[in-house]
Amino acid sequence: GKLTDREAEVTWPPFVAAGALAAIEYRVTLCPLEGQDEPPLWEETGRAVSTFVHENPSFQARCVIPGLSPSTWYMVRVDARYPRMGKREFSARKALSRAFLAPFMPRPPLQPLPVIADPDDERQRQPSQESDDPTAAVFDWSLRPWVALRVEL
Repeated sequence: GKLTDREAEVTWPPFVAAGALAAIEYRVTLCPLEGQDEPPLWEETGRAVSTFVHENPSFQARCVIPGLSPSTWYMVRVDARYPRMGKREFSARKALSRAFLAPFMPRPPLQPLPVIADPDDERQRQPSQESDDPTAAVFDWSLRPWVALRVEL
């Protein structure tokens, strides 16, 4: 699956159904871990993030898990039962993921900068003395594009 700073996509082969049964109800549980090698505490800190019925046993099941916290270790557990029949308990056998770390957010983009059409054109670098803009003689945008202050007294 895919992993970002806020969500994980998990996929797994469908569980094997008995006989002619095809529909399987899955429950996907997410458990934060104290560290990579810590055992998951499913009953204490795990939370069910999705429950759905998968009706096509020839295709992989898929679930997107939202709400991850960056720089946190997690494990995912998937268990199953037959929908609308038999015992309503989920299976004793579970599918478990390896521990994974939600990454930090990507760095936000830099602030937009003014563009100089021709950097060799001195008229664009040197403000005109005839300019009506009182800030034109103060700021050289090509040298300090991050400054955007205007002081009025």
